[in-house]
Amino acid sequence: MDVKKLLLAVCTLMVAVGLAGCGFSMSDVSDIRDIIMGEQGDVQQTTPPAVNEEETPLDDGTDETLREAADQLQDEIPEEEIQPPEEEPVSLAELLTEDEEMLRENVKERFLRYVQIDTPSDPESETSPSSENQMMLARQIAEEMQGFGVTDVSVDEYGYVYASIPANIEGQPVIGLIAHLDTTPEVNGASIRTSEIENYDGSDIALDAEGNVVLSVSEFPQMNQFIGHEIIVTDGMTLLGGDGKAGVAEIMTLCEYLMLHPEIEHGLIQIAFTPDKEIGRGVDHFDLVNFGANFAYTLDGDVLSSGVQSETFNEARAQVIIQGVDVYPGNAKDQMKNAALIAAEFAAMLPPLETPAYTEGYEGFYHVGTIEGAAEQATLSIQICDYSQENFEARKTMIQTIADYLNGRYGAGTVQVEMEDQSYNMEEMMGEHQDVIDRALQALQAVGYEAVTTPNRGTTDGATLSFQGLPCPNLPTGVANKHGVYECASVDQMTDVVKLLVYLTSVEETESVE
Repeated sequence: MDVKKLLLAVCTLMVAVGLAGCGFSMSDVSDIRDIIMGEQGDVQQTTPPAVNEEETPLDDGTDETLREAADQLQDEIPEEEIQPPEEEPVSLAELLTEDEEMLRENVKERFLRYVQIDTPSDPESETSPSSENQMMLARQIAEEMQGFGVTDVSVDEYGYVYASIPANIEGQPVIGLIAHLDTTPEVNGASIRTSEIENYDGSDIALDAEGNVVLSVSEFPQMNQFIGHEIIVTDGMTLLGGDGKAGVAEIMTLCEYLMLHPEIEHGLIQIAFTPDKEIGRGVDHFDLVNFGANFAYTLDGDVLSSGVQSETFNEARAQVIIQGVDVYPGNAKDQMKNAALIAAEFAAMLPPLETPAYTEGYEGFYHVGTIEGAAEQATLSIQICDYSQENFEARKTMIQTIADYLNGRYGAGTVQVEMEDQSYNMEEMMGEHQDVIDRALQALQAVGYEAVTTPNRGTTDGATLSFQGLPCPNLPTGVANKHGVYECASVDQMTDVVKLLVYLTSVEETESVE
């Protein structure tokens, strides 16, 4: 029987039962039925007919008969047909699409706020953190997390921020997310003035008012990936600070979003923000035991096309100290030993095509970061990088060989080398953790990017943590041209990274990587 007709019959019978004792006729009930079915025009308010007190109410069992009939009809309606319809659950993809504008505004606002705090690490400092502003940013983001309900938030004496997002489903691995607070000390990051360009058209960008500092697409072809995006740049006088702080903003936006959406199922998520990564001390005081993750990811990559990174350089730093002899130039013949010139000679003896400007992919390099000094004394700071352990050792031998040659030429003790390994290629430790890499590739694919892996042409906190027993590949952040005044952040890609993190940490399955 049609549900609508059944319900109409029930209503009609019940009305009849209720009105019979009040003197209403069945024609009145019929009228009511027509109103219910929409068979009359506008309902006019009328005065009910007066009850004839002389009429005797039905006392022949009609009331009981009608009620029994109504009960019978009610019983005939299948239970499932009278239950309210269940709402279809919203998929994670649909939810993220609905909330995309909110995620976009939140990650952008945070990023612009964080970059205003100048947080360079200081290689000359012996404290941790090496600069006070890193502690300032640490306390600010800890307070912010507490404000939207993240638990176990703390800032330790070394400037590390730790926090937890409690699990809302059992049986899931504990996932860690890590970003760094500091910026490179090699470029000024104070008094940053940002500019926002909507719908970037792919042309060169004059960063300063005079047009002397131009972000050229021919020199920075990765800008082509930002065409149509909203991008953020500086005035060409400072860093943007995107390296690190984009990752912080993205993780913070994820934390807020998961607290707003408890229906998104996830296991325990551990958060950490580290100081001094840019000077190789990012995990010197990392509390790995209490962090307690099964695996983790650093957010310290570039544009999203770089994909997931589970290979890093073997890296060492060499400090070359040259002791000269400074005398009056007019009487210097056979006496002066100009340390500044010897430093330049040392740098010139390095293979000229094995520098960052001429290498890519899996090619290693020597990078002379600074040359300082005068005739009396000079120093060089040299970064030594290679993916191959064998080539890495050969490069370190080359540095010592040059020093030995110059000592033979200018006298013993003229050149001294202090060399220290900084980190090693995490590939050695990630070989048994392909599932951790695949999880990130699936999340990358879920937000519309190709599931690819590329080598990180540098190192990360995750490389050292991987050797300490915590598998920790690297993820992109949506920032290009890092460590210089040409840094550029895509708001579109930063938003996509937040969505990637939601997929990465949730239990909703994504498509397998082919």
